[in-house]
Amino acid sequence: MSHISNMELETLRHFIGDLTTRVAKCQTYAQQCNDPQLKNFFNSSAQTEAHALQTLKQFLN
Repeated sequence: MSHISNMELETLRHFIGDLTTRVAKCQTYAQQCNDPQLKNFFNSSAQTEAHALQTLKQFLN
């Protein structure tokens, strides 16, 4: 990995924090839904956000 600036590192941390929150919220909403389509939407969204989160975390390794 190439060297990243402190500003880039802080930006990554900010995005990672946001994605972590979005994953948790989507999972919570999915658990609370009674409508199967809406539950599926939130579960799918949580998976998409979790994948993006893992991709961003790779930049910190």
